Amino acid sequence: MERNLLNFDVAVVFDDHQLFSTSFSMLLERMGIFSAVYTFTSETDVRSFFIQTTFRHVCFFLDYYIPGCNSLFLVSDIRRYCPGTRIVIVTSVTNPVVLKQALLYKVDGFISKIDDADEVVNGLRAISAQKVFFSRTITCILETEPDTNIAFSPRELEVLKCFSNTHTVEQIADRLNISKHTVLTHKKNLLAKSGFHTVRELVAYGLKSGLITSD
Repeated sequence: MERNLLNFDVAVVFDDHQLFSTSFSMLLERMGIFSAVYTFTSETDVRSFFIQTTFRHVCFFLDYYIPGCNSLFLVSDIRRYCPGTRIVIVTSVTNPVVLKQALLYKVDGFISKIDDADEVVNGLRAISAQKVFFSRTITCILETEPDTNIAFSPRELEVLKCFSNTHTVEQIADRLNISKHTVLTHKKNLLAKSGFHTVRELVAYGLKSGLITSD
């Protein structure tokens, strides 16, 4: 494919699995769409890249689940660092609740790790044309779940994750560098949005639905 047919400068791949990130980057390089493909396995390194980059048209591929990283919070920050970035979730997630939560943050595309190379090309064409792309696999998953998702913010999910690790309000405030009052406000909002009466119930829902993980 000719690079000048699509409106991208470079691609950035962020995944904690080195084998996948390397092989996926090689696939993107072979397509000839990007002038360069950068691969990262560290959140610190990928943030540094976007803070410093002078590229205006970056296509950022990342997984939803990355240990130690709130992917949705990262997406929000990347949009602030580099507003022209197109963001594509490339994931093995098969839980429709999790995918619909990610939809709330208006990423540009969703591709499953079991999709083939042609589907990746289809996605890049759609995204370059200012369309939101869902691969066939992702579309089938989304169609299996009624539209009953709860709209949690990235920070709320981060607080919920901390509660799942039995952190106290004080520990969460220190960990996230926010005030105890802010932690309590997030807790109140989490319970109000979900309809649960206790944090324990909410944590159980978050773990069961896949919105948070136990790592």
